[in-house]
Amino acid sequence: MENKKKFGYVSIIGVTNVGKTTLLNQLVKSKVGIISPKPQTTRNRIAGIKTYEDAQIVFIDHPGYHIPKFNLNKEMQKKALKGFKEVDLVILVLDCTKKIGPLDMEMLNNLKNLKTKKFILLNKIDLIKKEEILPLIKEISEILKETEIFPISALKGTNLDKLEEEIKKSMPLGEFMFDENKWTTQSEKFYISEIIREKILNLTKDEVPHSIAVEIEKIEEIKERNLMKIFGFIWVEKDSQKPIIIGKNGSMIKEIGKRAREELELLFGCKIYLEIYVKVKEKWRENLNLIKQISEDF
Repeated sequence: MENKKKFGYVSIIGVTNVGKTTLLNQLVKSKVGIISPKPQTTRNRIAGIKTYEDAQIVFIDHPGYHIPKFNLNKEMQKKALKGFKEVDLVILVLDCTKKIGPLDMEMLNNLKNLKTKKFILLNKIDLIKKEEILPLIKEISEILKETEIFPISALKGTNLDKLEEEIKKSMPLGEFMFDENKWTTQSEKFYISEIIREKILNLTKDEVPHSIAVEIEKIEEIKERNLMKIFGFIWVEKDSQKPIIIGKNGSMIKEIGKRAREELELLFGCKIYLEIYVKVKEKWRENLNLIKQISEDF
């Protein structure tokens, strides 16, 4: 009997804070990437797997396209640009509540000569009136002729069913590459570090979120007690940032740990013992060895 299964890779690209990770989580129906209103939340390529009856698709959320300042940002930018290559479909996400900016235009122009099939998503349509989106569709159609454009709301799930059907149609025939119950390619350590980093992003202000990194040193599973012990570090760049993360009488680090532990217990279905320390590593965002140590690509 002829195999009619499909398998393929889809890159999700765009500038920072357009809703790429929200889209990824909605498509996969699991929390694959962390979400925060802070720009440049996604630092690594995050891959989520969606298995349908007749298709398996790996969705890759790339770091937001931006102007890099540190070696960390340059590494993020390299990963963002990888989104154009070695996939079966490229999805560019634009924020339809804003005018097309210089970085958006740069990405649109980069897609012009790309032979890979591409879709343009106009995200956040729940925040504007229908008639406001028509000029934007016209402008994009003039830049990228014969490219499909989908107005969507990643947050509300609007028009995602239609989008998924079109994505499936675009995938080549092929056997599934992953277990049908698997929903991400990320390692356990990386996923845990990202959950902790999300809590820090959402609890701290100003420049602190971008100058922190989380490294998981060790995980111990004690099955007979249904317990997972997690040990790790939060890296900061300055001595002045350490007390901000720790908080008065340890209040901030306790809240970070509490929120991370609650989510991890739901995720892993066991009790979580979480021990994290704050360490200062000056100019770590310029330290390529440390960046590689705490980074992960599938």
